[in-house]
Amino acid sequence: MKFTVLNVLAIFLLANACTSVNDTGKTSAEETVNQTDWSPRGYLQGVIKKGETNEVPCDFLIEVDTFGLMEVDEFPKAFKSDGLSVWVKINPQRRMSNCGGTTPGELIDIKKRED
Repeated sequence: MKFTVLNVLAIFLLANACTSVNDTGKTSAEETVNQTDWSPRGYLQGVIKKGETNEVPCDFLIEVDTFGLMEVDEFPKAFKSDGLSVWVKINPQRRMSNCGGTTPGELIDIKKRED
């Protein structure tokens, strides 16, 4: 009896933990937000810059004040516009840069920003 109750409890806890996982790969191409909405939530201001080469991940970079030029592996197509102001959540990575003078990072979320 105890073994069955423990199994049911473990399955319940596992199912509950799986339902609360956040999807971090979402982008909001159509949503434009202002500064007061997103800076307290951990977003940083950034500007999309066209890279010097057309090879991924150096074709488009994100210039963030605290990190400088950031390269990301999976850059959303909706944001490939030179000079576009964005809000980004980005996680710097400890690996070699593929593009000269950039910091590699993992793009967690990105949103268009009003200036």
